[in-house]
Amino acid sequence: MLNFQPKFSIGLWAFGKSPDRFVPTGYHEDIPPSKQLEIARTVKGLDGLELFYPWSFEDVSVDEMKKFLRETGLGCAAIGVAVFDDKRWQDGSYGSHIESIRGEAIALTKKTIDIAEELGTKTVNLWLGQDGYDYCFEIDYPSYWSRVIDAIRECADYNPSINLALEYKIKEPKIFETVGSIGKAILITKLVDRPNVGINIDTGHAFNAQENPAESVFLAAKYSKLLHLHIDDNYGEWDNDLVVGSVHFWSFVEMFFWLNELGYDGWLGLDLHPFRLDAVKATELSIRNVKRMLDLVDRVDKEAVRQCLLNQDYIGAMEVFERIM
Repeated sequence: MLNFQPKFSIGLWAFGKSPDRFVPTGYHEDIPPSKQLEIARTVKGLDGLELFYPWSFEDVSVDEMKKFLRETGLGCAAIGVAVFDDKRWQDGSYGSHIESIRGEAIALTKKTIDIAEELGTKTVNLWLGQDGYDYCFEIDYPSYWSRVIDAIRECADYNPSINLALEYKIKEPKIFETVGSIGKAILITKLVDRPNVGINIDTGHAFNAQENPAESVFLAAKYSKLLHLHIDDNYGEWDNDLVVGSVHFWSFVEMFFWLNELGYDGWLGLDLHPFRLDAVKATELSIRNVKRMLDLVDRVDKEAVRQCLLNQDYIGAMEVFERIM
């Protein structure tokens, strides 16, 4: 038996134009959020949506979004705040040395917190992609880190009933990200020292940082707070946001095993950029792949696996899984 009921969400951006640096106009039609919502409505096996402010509200009001969620029965898994998608953030958002820019980032986050409360989600995702540096002798580490910590703390105190989930990434767009690894993310939550600040683990970002997601989810749950998950796949060198399970099958199975051990009760948030794929089919395939992995975790003799882990018996653990495959 699984100790948690899987809930699948998809980032609404998966149904956008999917641009890259070579095709900045995108591989798909550039449609507004209202049309993206209609596509999301057709996805089989979907339980919720993840949104971004202000992207997801370009032609959809908060009231219209609430109505859509109510009519479809979809939940709002989380709302991200876009403090990385404009040249004004080039010297950082929360960490910017320009106080007016830093203030804009904090104000945008507070607005997102207000919308999260209206839509009934408890999670605002913070990916501080422009906070970091590219060169040696570019930033003053003490003041930069202080500004980032103070800004997170201010946003956390704005509404303690809403959780702030720090999403780490080792590189891109900055070469060295301030929130770059599970260790740095945990350190920041400890320095911020607020009960509503925790971590969002993106499996693709974990692979890029040469982390094993199973260990990362354990560390977040043990030493901070595991608030949310983004699940996607890649080959390790870049954040490709591929179909879940297309590369790292056993890494995902182990992660789901430990999520089950930890009693995780949050969302399984698909974070896909299906550049040259049908977005609906890529989403549905990801959901089916995850369900297959969860079925293995559900059926495996968990006590036998635990005993193998205690004895560091890798072959024994694989043999336990082989008996049900």
